[in-house]
Amino acid sequence: MSRTNDDESLEELISRCLIDFYQRRKKNLDSLKLGGILRRKNPYLLRALGIEDPGQLIESMLESFLKEGDETIFGDSVFEEVAIWAAKKKGGRKSNASRVDIEIEDDRTIRAYAIKSSPNWGNSTQWAEQDRAFRELWNRRKGSGKEYDPVVGACTGTTVSPPTKNRVSRKVSGQVFWEELTDDSEFYLRFMRCMETKVHKAKREFELAREEALVRYKRQFQESFCKDDGSIDWDMLAQHNSGRSAKKRGDMVKSLTAFE
Repeated sequence: MSRTNDDESLEELISRCLIDFYQRRKKNLDSLKLGGILRRKNPYLLRALGIEDPGQLIESMLESFLKEGDETIFGDSVFEEVAIWAAKKKGGRKSNASRVDIEIEDDRTIRAYAIKSSPNWGNSTQWAEQDRAFRELWNRRKGSGKEYDPVVGACTGTTVSPPTKNRVSRKVSGQVFWEELTDDSEFYLRFMRCMETKVHKAKREFELAREEALVRYKRQFQESFCKDDGSIDWDMLAQHNSGRSAKKRGDMVKSLTAFE
């Protein structure tokens, strides 16, 4: 299949987005402190899982932390940017309304999109806030006399649902969402194919920063949360995570705020 100028434009966009994605991941990593990692995780669960090696514990917690942030970072730096790029081809624009990402307006309809990574996004409170944002936008635009179509567009998945008694917006996902935005039933596949790109310098820099962070966190953990024989001091870990105060064992009383 021959490449088009549109394919090249999309690939260039995705390339820039991926650079931004890795730079944001690195910034997220750089902001993290050991104390923060340890307070985010359940030490009782970690012990129940049979983790005994300090290095394994730190590595698993760091990977878990990064994965928690990756979905949000990818959604903001890649999915949202590609969706805005696609919408502009249909006369759409980035919205300045709260919790609304894209507006596409024609002679008859104002369509407002809130872009999400997954159709499983959000709890009841978040959905209520999203509905409120859609209503606020419509209150400002209803004088236009046009129809209003608020949409929660999920970049992955297969869920498609109309507005309900409790939600003003309809939901579209995956292929259906991208086709609605681009009029191209194959766009979701073109998107994936355009990610077949070389490894960026930003990715290599992130991997280097990750390895350096692991070395640093392992050393800090060994100094403050391990016994003399190198094994994990679970009492100290529980105290730091759940106790009223956290002090280094033995004669060396040391605040852990240095790792916060």
